Amino acid sequence: MDRFYRSKDSTLLKEASEKIVDKFLIIGMNLINAKKFKSKTEHQLYHIESTIKKHMEIGEYRKEHESFEQRIKEWVDTKQSILEVKLDEANENIARNKAYFEEELAENQKHTLWKIKDME
Repeated sequence: MDRFYRSKDSTLLKEASEKIVDKFLIIGMNLINAKKFKSKTEHQLYHIESTIKKHMEIGEYRKEHESFEQRIKEWVDTKQSILEVKLDEANENIARNKAYFEEELAENQKHTLWKIKDME
């Protein structure tokens, strides 16, 4: 086999073909690495897309939670205002009853004082 490569041109052709084979090997390895990178990237992209969907669900949950929280605040505010109105009415009623009781007490004291003076 060496006899075919004895000339300078044959040696250069042999070296060039060996370099081409080495370059094809490098290109093949790069293609394999690119394919691995592509599959890894596709997997990561799928994972990111599924995560984004979950985040969207969380975002919708937050919106729903905020609206529910707002409804609860409005309901509590409504009940609080109703209770405040009832409390004010009860305080007014107590004040009226107290004034009536004080008037009745004063009236009874007058009658009792007159009765005591009449008895003396």
